[in-house]
Amino acid sequence: MATLLGLARSDDGPTVTLAQRALGALDDAGLVPLPDLLDASAAILRRPAKGTARTALARLATLARRDDLAGEDVAAVLLTASAAFDHPAIDVAERALELVGSKAGDVPDDVRAHLVQLAGALDPALRARARTLLGPGPLEAVATAATGHDTAPTAPRASWPVQDAAPSAVVDLLRGRAGTLLAWESGLAAVVHLRAADPGGLRDAVSGLGGRDLGGTPQARDLAHRLLRTIRSTGDGDPGPLGAVVSFLARLVRGGDTAEDDVGPGGPPDSPLPHLARLGEVGRLLGSHPVPLLLATPSRTDGTIELEVLVERLARAARESWEPWPLDLEQALLRVTVPLEEAELRHAVAGARSLGTPAGTRLAHWLEEGGLAEPRFAVVRVETGSRTPRVGEPSRPWSAVTAEAPAVVPGTPGPLTTPLLHPTLAGDLDGRYRSGTPSGDVGWLALLPLPHHPELHAAWLLPHVARHRGSALGETRGALTSFDGRVGDAVGAVLAHQLLGVPDARAAAVEVALHLSGRGQPWGAVTGAALARVAVAPEEVLARAVDPLRRIAAGGGAREALVLLVTSLPPLALAGVRGLPDLLALASALVVEHGLPEHAGPELPDALAAIGEGDARTAREAQRLRRLTVPYRP
Repeated sequence: MATLLGLARSDDGPTVTLAQRALGALDDAGLVPLPDLLDASAAILRRPAKGTARTALARLATLARRDDLAGEDVAAVLLTASAAFDHPAIDVAERALELVGSKAGDVPDDVRAHLVQLAGALDPALRARARTLLGPGPLEAVATAATGHDTAPTAPRASWPVQDAAPSAVVDLLRGRAGTLLAWESGLAAVVHLRAADPGGLRDAVSGLGGRDLGGTPQARDLAHRLLRTIRSTGDGDPGPLGAVVSFLARLVRGGDTAEDDVGPGGPPDSPLPHLARLGEVGRLLGSHPVPLLLATPSRTDGTIELEVLVERLARAARESWEPWPLDLEQALLRVTVPLEEAELRHAVAGARSLGTPAGTRLAHWLEEGGLAEPRFAVVRVETGSRTPRVGEPSRPWSAVTAEAPAVVPGTPGPLTTPLLHPTLAGDLDGRYRSGTPSGDVGWLALLPLPHHPELHAAWLLPHVARHRGSALGETRGALTSFDGRVGDAVGAVLAHQLLGVPDARAAAVEVALHLSGRGQPWGAVTGAALARVAVAPEEVLARAVDPLRRIAAGGGAREALVLLVTSLPPLALAGVRGLPDLLALASALVVEHGLPEHAGPELPDALAAIGEGDARTAREAQRLRRLTVPYRP
C-alpha cells in the first residue's frame, strides 16, 4: 500500500496512472484508508495532467455521495477537491468547483468560508459561478494575474559601449566569431580606428592569421581574405624582421592567404547581404580611401544613431576634409533616429545643410522625407511543394513569403539601397546559402542596417520560422526587440508561428510580445489574423498558444492578447480547430478581468453561437464566453 501511495505522488505520468488505477481497485474493495486516499488524490490534482485529475475528481465525487461518510470526512473530501481550483485546465477546475459546490451546504460555516477563500485561485471566468455555488465572500485571486493593460517596462536604451575598439575585435571579425550586434560593430569600428591611429598595431594583431583561420560562409571568408590582405599591405613602417618571420611562419603552418587571388583580379563580388557588403566596403576602401571613423557605428545598444551624434560625425568629416564611404553613409542614414517634433526636425535639417557637404545635404534630404518609407507587405502562407528530409520521415510542406518593398529610397539620388533591401525580403526557403542568396539560416546579422523596421527583419526570418516549428536559432529576440518601427503582417506571422512552435519558440514569442506591448505596438490584430491562417493546418496544435498567451497577459500585455483572441477566435471557431476549448477558456478569463477591446464587433458572439450547441467542452466554453461578450455587442 505504501508503495502505491508513493507512486501516486511521483512526477512520472504513466506511473501515476497505473498507481491511481490500482488504488481505485483497492478502494472499491474498502482496503484504502480515507486519509491516505485523500492525500494521494491531492497530490494528483496538483499535477498539470488532465486525465488523472479528472479520474481523481470522479473518485472524490463518489466518496462525497456516500451516505456513511461523516461530516468531517465530507469537509476533508471537499478541501481535497479544492486543490484543483488552480489547475491549468479550466474544465478540471470547473469540475472541482461543481463538486465542492454540490456539498458546500453540508459542511460547517468555517469550512465553507475557507473554501470561499480557496476559490480565489479559480480562473477569473469561474468566479461568478463560485459566488453562486459557495455564497458571497472575498474571492480575491491568490495567483499572479495581469493588473493592467500593457504595462511591461521597456528596456533601457543604453549608450553604445564601443570605445576605440580593441585589436581582438578585429581578430573576432575575421575569424567569423562576431555573432552579435556589439561584436560585429566593434570589429568594424576597430579596423577603421586602428588603421588611422595605429596601423602597426593593427598589422601585429592579424599577423598570426592564415586562410584556415577565417570563418563564416564561403563568401564571408573571401571578403575577410580581402580585408586581411588590405590590412597587411597598408600602414606606415616596417613590421620588422621578427614580425615578418612570425607572420610568415604562422601563415605557412595555418594556411596562406592566396585563396583570395583564386577569385580573379577584382577579388570576390560584393555580397547582396548588407552586413557582408559593409565588410566588402571596408576591405575595398581601407587602403585606397582611409577614413578615421565609421559614420554607421550605432550610438545606442538598440542599433540606432542619435541625430546629434551623426551630425557631429559629419561635421568632423567637413572640418578634416574627408568623404564618408558611400555604403557607410547609407547605413548611417538608415540607423539615425528621425525627430518627430516639427521644430526639432527643422532645426536638424538646417544644421545638416549648414555643413555644406554632399553628405550633409543628403542627411537633410533624408530628414525632410522622413527617413525610409514604411515597408508594405503582403505576407501569405502557401504550399509550394513538399520535401522529405530523410528516408522514412514524412514530407514537410514549404511555406513561402511574398513581400513588396519601396521602389525608391527617399533622400538618395538613386536606388543605391534598393538592391540591398530586395534580397532581405526574399528568404530562401530551402535554408541553404548559395552564391550569396540570402536565407533564413544566415542569421539576423544580415539585418543590421534596418533598426527601425522590424517588418523587414520578420519577413527575413519568416521562411525559416515557418519551416522549423517557430524556431529561428535565437535570432527572433534580437531581430524583433532591438528596433523601433511599426509592426505589421510579417511580425504577426512570425509571432503566430512561434506561439504554435517548440518550447523555445514560445518563450521567444512571450519576450517579443511583452517588448512590443511595452512600447505601445499594436501587435495583437496582425498576430491574431496570422494565427487564424496558420492554426488550421493539420500539423498545428492550437493549445500550445494558450500558456504563452496567458504569460503575456500576466506580464502586462493583456490588451493586445485580448485583441489577438477577439481577432482569431471567430475563424478558428468556425473551422473547428483542435485545442479550441483551452483558447476559449483563456479568452473568458481575460474578458472577466479586462473587458473586451473597444473595437470588438458581432463576429465573435456570432461565431460562438454557431458552435455553442450541445454539452461537449467546446460548446460549454463557447457558451461561457458568449455570455460574457453579448453585453458588449453593439
